[in-house]
Amino acid sequence: MTVPYHIKELEGCPIPQLGDKIEFSICEVKRTGLQSAVSIKILNRSPNTKRLVGYVAALKDNFGFIETSQHDQEIFFHYSEFSGDVDELEVGDAVEYNSSKGKGNKVSAEKVAKSTTVNDPSDEVYPTVYTGKVLRPLRSVDPQQAEYQGLVEVTEEGSDEKGEVYPFGIISLANKTDCLQKGETIKFQLCTVTQTGQKLAYNATTLRRGTVDCVKDQFGFINYEVGDGKKLFFRVNEVLDGVELQPGDEVEFSVILNQRTGKCSACNVFRVSEGQKLVAAPRPDRLVHRLKSITLDDASAPKLVVVRQPKGPDNTKGFTVERKIRQAGVID
Repeated sequence: MTVPYHIKELEGCPIPQLGDKIEFSICEVKRTGLQSAVSIKILNRSPNTKRLVGYVAALKDNFGFIETSQHDQEIFFHYSEFSGDVDELEVGDAVEYNSSKGKGNKVSAEKVAKSTTVNDPSDEVYPTVYTGKVLRPLRSVDPQQAEYQGLVEVTEEGSDEKGEVYPFGIISLANKTDCLQKGETIKFQLCTVTQTGQKLAYNATTLRRGTVDCVKDQFGFINYEVGDGKKLFFRVNEVLDGVELQPGDEVEFSVILNQRTGKCSACNVFRVSEGQKLVAAPRPDRLVHRLKSITLDDASAPKLVVVRQPKGPDNTKGFTVERKIRQAGVID
């Protein structure tokens, strides 16, 4: 007899694996008669069970990628291998999985489940905050590059000397949906990866600035280059404090990557300053003087030529009702 179970029924214990000895109760739904295991506890973990830990790096239509615990590569997994509701899975979530090899010795993850025991990639995070420039983005941002990791170089204001270069992964981002682009300036700390002793950029943040190009109803565009595009899309509901943006306004924002479509957009849009308001240019003096000097008897004055006579609904031409001559300031 086999009985299914739901992840929510685990009482603070890790995901049961093949060979584990567990204790549980059986619950039966009266309406359907289906049985399931509840109040699950692991009594003895099988010594043959070897689970790997990683972090969700990307989510596509029906598959995703997991960043390994060394943060130097990513592993494919299909949603059918995930234990739980895929809609509740987010980029940056810690997961447990088994590694397997398929056709062509390609490695993939199976029996993927959220991890309840791992939340941080490092035992030590250094307090110093550095300023740096992104030399290489993550592969999820630039799928054409061979390396998974991104690279950031430490920079100092007013110095042209090259600084130390550190790798970063999805776990390095303060906002896991952020889309760091090559050449962008960021602030970050450093951490030490427990398994390898490698120093990794951590808690990386960036604020971009640009000017509003246009606003159209519920969306707009910012003058900011991302990838091949010269303008960055944003939705009006992403504008903070309910401010109505106008073309020319200077704004700060974050860039997020839609993992399923591969397109970037702006979020958390904050107006820094208002742009110059467009004011109608006054008429040139020569034109004003010309208009004032024109009389109805002036033969050289501009004339209006009727190309086609207006027609009413009954196909009558011109105006059928005689117009009255009115005096200025007098209302009938």
